[in-house]
Amino acid sequence: MSLLLTASVTALIAMPAVVRKLDRQPAPSERAKLEMISLVVGVGSLVVALSLCALPVLIDLAGLEARGLGTRHFFPGGSVAGWISVAILGFLLITWVLALVRHFEANRSVLRELRLTSTAQFAGVEVQVVPSDELLAMALANQGGVIVISQGVIDRLDGHQLEAVVRHEQAHIRHNHHWYLILADVVDRFLGVIPLTAKSTNALRLAVEQWADDEAAISTGDRQLISGAMRRIAGLPPAPTIAAFAHADLLAGRIRYLEDDRVPPTLTSRLLLYGVIAMGLVGTVGSLIFWAS
Repeated sequence: MSLLLTASVTALIAMPAVVRKLDRQPAPSERAKLEMISLVVGVGSLVVALSLCALPVLIDLAGLEARGLGTRHFFPGGSVAGWISVAILGFLLITWVLALVRHFEANRSVLRELRLTSTAQFAGVEVQVVPSDELLAMALANQGGVIVISQGVIDRLDGHQLEAVVRHEQAHIRHNHHWYLILADVVDRFLGVIPLTAKSTNALRLAVEQWADDEAAISTGDRQLISGAMRRIAGLPPAPTIAAFAHADLLAGRIRYLEDDRVPPTLTSRLLLYGVIAMGLVGTVGSLIFWAS
């Protein structure tokens, strides 16, 4: 049962990387949600299995009498596997806390800089303008959502391109994209040793950015505006969990998506996406049920 769960978790973690290679893909909004579900189910199932494996040694450590499932380790290896599971769970908890701390500290750092900013209106949206020549455009989740744009970006883009950037950042705030990026950061740190993990988390980040690009394109009515703005500015966000307009390592995929002819997904590609999640869920839940029975 532990081998079945391991295989299912690996498939769930690798799914976004595999789907990214498909010629015909669902819309980024659908893809991002499904990729997030796949990663959450994969990591969640692994956490449950590790918890079951760690339970007997924790019960023993507390001086309590083990009963039922508390007497059996999910993974083979007895108490050694139990203590390894405790260590891995502790590492995951620390990883999750550090990712949150990193995210909110990055937000606070930017917000401190906002004391020097001025407020402006672009396309009817209030924006905080940083008096800097650095190319910076980002969305912060704090205080209901704050859009930050540097003077350097404003000077480099025309009015229509600037509107596209603002609409892009609005989409990040509206759909709480920071949680997708925090998840990607946690999975990178926790499961980076698993093959294709980095490619899967990058696929999720790309889908989130393309999702925001789609909404900006709908608002402005011109996909070329977004790609044109990206070609004129290319910066890095202050932290991987903050949604910024120009992630340098994602630019090529976003520009290609905006400028190439859009090809609707086939039934096969959509079934593959949903099928991997369904089979992974059945495999993980089934392995836990069979183990407990």
